[in-house]
Amino acid sequence: MTHKDIFICHASEDKVAVARPLAEGLAARGLTVWLDEYELRIGDGLIRTVDRGLQHSTYGVVIISPAFLLKPWPQRELDGLTTRELAADRIVVLPIWHNVTAEDVREYSSTLADKVAGLTGGGLGSLIDAIVERVFDERDESQAAAKGSGPRPEKAKSGPWSEVVRIANTIGNGLIRRVLDWLKDRTTAIVLAFVVALLLLGGLDLFSRSYFVGVDRETVAIFRGPPSGLLWFDSRLVERKEGFLVQDLCSREREKVRKGVWRGSRSAVADYIAELRTRSPQISRGC
Repeated sequence: MTHKDIFICHASEDKVAVARPLAEGLAARGLTVWLDEYELRIGDGLIRTVDRGLQHSTYGVVIISPAFLLKPWPQRELDGLTTRELAADRIVVLPIWHNVTAEDVREYSSTLADKVAGLTGGGLGSLIDAIVERVFDERDESQAAAKGSGPRPEKAKSGPWSEVVRIANTIGNGLIRRVLDWLKDRTTAIVLAFVVALLLLGGLDLFSRSYFVGVDRETVAIFRGPPSGLLWFDSRLVERKEGFLVQDLCSREREKVRKGVWRGSRSAVADYIAELRTRSPQISRGC
C-alpha cells in the first residue's frame, strides 16, 4: 500500500463540513491523504483497509466532534493511532476540535484534552497551514537524519501568511489564530475602507483650502477653510473688507454672512462680495 502523509479519522456526520474540504485542501498543497471515500472500493474488507491506512500514514488527523464522541468506530481508529504514537515515541495524533469544548474533550479523554488542538471555528485555512507545516518539518528531520550532519534542507513554503499562522499556532489555540483568519478573510474590505478614508480626507483637505465670506469685528471678511470648522480644519482670516459693515446688509443677507457663505475659489468669493456691495443699499432700504 502506498504510504500517506495524513490519515483523516472522523465521524461520517463531519465528512461534508470538515473531513472532505480538509482532505482536498491538504491534497492541493501537495500532501497525500487517506480518506475512506478515496480508498474504499467495492468488495474491500473495511477493517483491514482501515488498519492498513492507519499503519501506512505518517500522521492521523482526528476530527473530534459531538458525533465523534458518540461513535465507537472513530474511537477504534483513534486507539490505533495512539498505539502507534506510543510505540514510535513521536507525535502521530493531530487533533482538531469541531463544535466541542475543552470540557467535552476532557470528559472523553484527559490525554486527548492535553494535546494542543486545531479549531475549526477559525476556518480550515489555518488548520491546513498548520498540518502542512508539521508534515514538512517531519520530512526535513528525516532527510537531515538520512544525510547526517549538514545544512537542513529548505522546506517548501506557502508564503509569509503561513509563517504568521505557524507562530500563532505555537503561541496557543484560539484567539490569535481567529484574529488572523478574520483579517485574512476581510483584507479586501480593510483595503477598501482605507481607500475610502484617504478619499474622504482628501476631500476634507480640499474643502479646508477653499474660501468663504464671513464676518470679523462686524466687518465683511474673506476666510479660508470650512465656515464652521470641520474636524481639525479650522478657518482663518484672509482679508477684512474695511468699511463694508455687516449692518449695512439686509437682515436676511446679514444672517447668511454671519454663518458663512461658501464660494470655493478666491475669485468666486470676490464676485459675491462685489454683488453684495452693489445690492446692499437697495436691500438695506427694503429691510
